[in-house]
Amino acid sequence: MAGHWKLNKLIVLYDDNGISIDGPTSISDSVDQVKRFKSAGWTAELIDGQDQKAIAAAITRAQKSNKPSLIALQDHDRLWRPDPGRHGKGPWRGAWRRRAQGRQGKARHFAGAILGARRGLKAWREAGSRGAAARTAWQAQFEQLGNRKRAEFERRLRQ
Repeated sequence: MAGHWKLNKLIVLYDDNGISIDGPTSISDSVDQVKRFKSAGWTAELIDGQDQKAIAAAITRAQKSNKPSLIALQDHDRLWRPDPGRHGKGPWRGAWRRRAQGRQGKARHFAGAILGARRGLKAWREAGSRGAAARTAWQAQFEQLGNRKRAEFERRLRQ
């Protein structure tokens, strides 16, 4: 319905890592999700899920689109950094080949995650501060609605 109704404010970030807990998603799914969403009237693209500039650029394009947008984030590297030999193979959660390699892999993984999280947190905080005025204006407008309309809006959000 989103594509049919051209809900251009809708932006979906899709974690397209190609893996499930039991192995590659190809064992249960052969759908090209980007093509699927395009066929339903969305703009859709596949980008590197580790490239913050590419993500920001994709979001900017999506905001300018007259359609809903799917941004598929291909992100194998983050998941497999602890044990690159397991890339694309499942089950992967907690599967460390050798204790020493596992400790080293975990240390690299978590150190990278912490550094990436700090950079990402800073970027998200900057984005949040840019949208603060719009959020405040929206909240003021929402507060002006009657109790019944506010309650209905909140009920629909909970569904």
